[in-house]
Amino acid sequence: GQLPSLLATEPPYPRCCRSLDSKTTADLIRNYLALLRRHSASAVLVTDKMPGNYQHLGLIRLLFPQAPVIHCRREPLDVCLSIFFQQFANGHDYAYDLMDIGHCYLQYARLMAHWRRVLPGPFLEIQYQGLVENQETSSRALIHFCSLEWDDACLAFHQHQRDIRTSSNWQVRQPVYTSSVRRWQHYEKQLRPLIELFRAATVEL
Repeated sequence: GQLPSLLATEPPYPRCCRSLDSKTTADLIRNYLALLRRHSASAVLVTDKMPGNYQHLGLIRLLFPQAPVIHCRREPLDVCLSIFFQQFANGHDYAYDLMDIGHCYLQYARLMAHWRRVLPGPFLEIQYQGLVENQETSSRALIHFCSLEWDDACLAFHQHQRDIRTSSNWQVRQPVYTSSVRRWQHYEKQLRPLIELFRAATVEL
């Protein structure tokens, strides 16, 4: 999510991506890696799971062509409901109105459809429901995709004693649970306008 902020070129991002030269690209990679080292100077692997990364996959693939990209797909209504229930500190002005969230989701879906068509390199899509219903199978597929060796600790992530600074920190402290699957059905009446919006969508959700 921080990559575009490191670009100070003309024309502004994202149009500047068409004309990035090798020096600018090398500087951008070096500055981004320096940012990562501030979080951990010794880490061999880093997972950047910022939600807004989907907007910058073109730049990410340009800079890191072999970096595995993992797209976790989930029932759209569950996604929107989860966003609506979350109190964000800042930077998510769309998150306080269900229809705003719905329209934002449609734009995300359209952009992801575009990236699937045009991006080269390793790209994996996993289903959230499949992950929670069969954690080991999905986790093994993900680890294999990243060319890593399997470790049984992957199934006990909630036991790791590490600093967590995201809005989902309390969820990371517990095992995989299924209560969020089809949660939207408890609010079907309130979600009716959103349901109709998605039914009329012309993009795969």
